[in-house]
Amino acid sequence: MSLQRYGLADVPGLKVWGRCPAVTEKLTLFWTGSGISVAVAASELWVELYADYERLEPWLDIIINGDLSQRLLLTRGQQRICVFRGQSPDIVKQVRLLRDTQAMSDDDRTLLQLDALETDGSFLPQPEPAINLEFVGDSITSGEGASGAAEETDWVPACFSAYYNYAYETAASLDAGCHILSQSGWGVYTGWDGNRRHALPLYYRQVCGVLAGPRNLSLGAAAAWDFSAFKPDYIIINLGTNDAGALQASPAAETAALSARIEQAAVDFLRQLRQLNPDSYLIWAYGMLGQSLRPQLTRALNTYQRQSSDDRAELLLLPSAEQTGYGSRQHPGKSAHQAAAAVLTARIRSLEDRRSRPEGAARAGGAVCQPQEGALLLSESGTAEPCRPDYLLLCRQLESLQQSDNHALPLLANTSALLKAALPLVNWAGFYLLEGQKLVLGPFQGKVACIHIDLNQGVCGRAAREGQLLNVADVQTFPGHIACDADSRSELVLPIFKQDRVVAVLDLDSPRRNRFTEADEAGLTALVRQLEKDLII
Repeated sequence: MSLQRYGLADVPGLKVWGRCPAVTEKLTLFWTGSGISVAVAASELWVELYADYERLEPWLDIIINGDLSQRLLLTRGQQRICVFRGQSPDIVKQVRLLRDTQAMSDDDRTLLQLDALETDGSFLPQPEPAINLEFVGDSITSGEGASGAAEETDWVPACFSAYYNYAYETAASLDAGCHILSQSGWGVYTGWDGNRRHALPLYYRQVCGVLAGPRNLSLGAAAAWDFSAFKPDYIIINLGTNDAGALQASPAAETAALSARIEQAAVDFLRQLRQLNPDSYLIWAYGMLGQSLRPQLTRALNTYQRQSSDDRAELLLLPSAEQTGYGSRQHPGKSAHQAAAAVLTARIRSLEDRRSRPEGAARAGGAVCQPQEGALLLSESGTAEPCRPDYLLLCRQLESLQQSDNHALPLLANTSALLKAALPLVNWAGFYLLEGQKLVLGPFQGKVACIHIDLNQGVCGRAAREGQLLNVADVQTFPGHIACDADSRSELVLPIFKQDRVVAVLDLDSPRRNRFTEADEAGLTALVRQLEKDLII
């Protein structure tokens, strides 16, 4: 069967992702993760596109049925690229063609336009996404560092990834539509170098206002964005890392004033987001490259909520790449993006569950979900009580991490990050590995911990020695308790087995007495059993 050419405006069922000008003869892709998706039953599919650049070339991701099939560096000029061929024409393929690199504000000539699709089959309707997500961020959200080895330090398009990216992975997990607005080095008030023009809120109302140059302007980059064209259910803001860098580099005499301006800029951006997106839930996600700006962001959320009475905004702390793994350019790597996506996915699912419950069902007995760590929720007030985590979801997220790597170090690091972020009122989560007659500190999240523990010492030592779960309601009454963190009041330790032999323990501490329940014991036991599967230790 011969190939038939379709202009993009004529492709049945085509969906456009990202802030783009209207589809006419060509579709210009400005932002990270912008592109198209189609459902096609065919043996062959091609795409026609045009690329240009002076220094920073665009890259393209070809994703088929959720899997990254091709990642392509695009050279200058008109091109015809095979998406797939020789496949069964009776099987429907879900195909996404996405821009892999961010909007290159440092190269006005960088351009990627899709022209047409060619196929020997037929295009089919696509289901509507379950929800819509919008991400506003910096280099982390651009996927900088998610591609390339840790030794690579050059700032080049090859180091970016729209696919190995917490934003894409979160959207894929939630079957969500996704728009991404991100720029490396930019912030909520200032860039890392103190450049006040490098603040994304200044350009939020435009299609892609971060781009300049006559061609970008003629293509509509500076045009006003139509906020009715894409209505996000959740807006995830991941800004602050570069503001923190500018704050740390500022002269001591200017630090207090700059900190206050950054804080006020966060308040102002929340107001802007609410004005333009009245129905969206706002999640300020932060922490993948440190939490030094956490006090300012916490105060900004409190100020915004106090002044607006808006209870649909919160600060969510994401796992640090220091624990979950760096990629190139000392930025979060693939495993770090997976861990962040797991935390964000769990939080949005929890909010979706709450939305679907009858009025008042989320506040059983008047209790309010207010974790101290991991997810710092600032959306409600009342008596703080720990929420019951979704352990089934945690087990599924762990299983997903195991599919990427089941070696002990990265898997235990990601698991500790996952637990620390998901479990409220937990101030330490991590692992001790058994070596001879001693436990040796493994990956963890929390304060500096004891390196060696004898098997006849502490809760961990006894749990490892006896091969039994230990739930200590008050550690101050436990004989031989080792006080690594003076804030800890209760502790839960679970042994990890390999071939019927204890090889490690999972240790969880809380600043609250009687923190851990029977439900926690059952859920964490199931998670440990999942962890033991194929664990290489």
